[in-house]
Amino acid sequence: MKYKVLVVGAFRSREFGVLGGIARSCDELIASEFVERFDVSMVDSTQRANPPPNVFARGWFAAFRQVKFIVKLARYRPDCVLLFFSSGMSFYEKALMGWLAKFFGAKVFLFPRAGALMTMGYRSKIGRIVQRSLFQCGDVFLAQGLQWQNYAVEICRYPKGRTYIVPNWTGSDEYYALGSARMRNMREKVSPTLAFVGWLEAEKGVRELLMACAMLAKSGLQFSCVLAGDGTQKMWVEEFIEHYKLGGVVTLKGWLNGSELTDHYRNADIFVLPSWNEGMPNSLIEAMSSGLCPVVTSVGNIPDFVRNGEHGLVIEPNSAEALYDALSILITTPSLQLEYSRAAYELSKQFDKNYVIPLLCDIIETNLPN
Repeated sequence: MKYKVLVVGAFRSREFGVLGGIARSCDELIASEFVERFDVSMVDSTQRANPPPNVFARGWFAAFRQVKFIVKLARYRPDCVLLFFSSGMSFYEKALMGWLAKFFGAKVFLFPRAGALMTMGYRSKIGRIVQRSLFQCGDVFLAQGLQWQNYAVEICRYPKGRTYIVPNWTGSDEYYALGSARMRNMREKVSPTLAFVGWLEAEKGVRELLMACAMLAKSGLQFSCVLAGDGTQKMWVEEFIEHYKLGGVVTLKGWLNGSELTDHYRNADIFVLPSWNEGMPNSLIEAMSSGLCPVVTSVGNIPDFVRNGEHGLVIEPNSAEALYDALSILITTPSLQLEYSRAAYELSKQFDKNYVIPLLCDIIETNLPN
């Protein structure tokens, strides 16, 4: 008999036109051996994130999902519940689901995916207290990296023996094929292309990125920068490009999915993600597996894997000057950029879905009764 696993995650992303990080991971999960090893049922928790619905609509959707979840628990009677969740309302909603699952006798596997939760806990005493109490609904804590594991144990006082590191995974086949081809045909470029993928929001570091681009252009360095994404900072980005006459250097493409996103990585050389907080972002894994050289910030689980000066350049967040310095080094030293690209490509194999998802399956089976 297979164990019954109820997965709560984002499964309707294509209806919203944007494949977010959790959605891409969930898509890969249910297309893998996971559904062969377990009797899997799902509850969709997709919520439009940007712009979010008003508080009343959000409450209504959350209440509706809770009802669906209770019905699933009563009819399906799962052995365990796997909860993917982010920050904000997603955290509180999934915590309530966790307590409900325990009431129905199911084991609860918590899988937080947002670095903003750690930021909240480190900065706010109330945030720490709330997280400690709500995390207690979990029987097993799945951490994307050492930073998350340490946070769960030291800040949320979670028993270390009930925590496991499960790296993020990506739909890697097409990206690894792209990266493999790049490794075989690497050439130094005088004018590299920078790529950004994500929400155009302040916390993603888009302002620092645009400011760094303006400084690079002013210094006479040859490069181009292509941003794939959308968000509340889109108008600011467009106005900045116009004001500093960066139209010939910086391009804004909006959201890209499927082959468009693959082409975005194919046409780029350096991946830039100057976020203020992260978990372990899908876009970074996709970029590294595509053979791009990463320039990232030392937030979330990123420094657990990407080592500065070995796999790319890791800088402090909130600094356009630090980003400018890092990009200047790579633009003026193309051999170094290629060296980091090779190392990042090898590093990305740790996040291959064909390795990580079986690991997740083993952890679930180990923690369920025989």
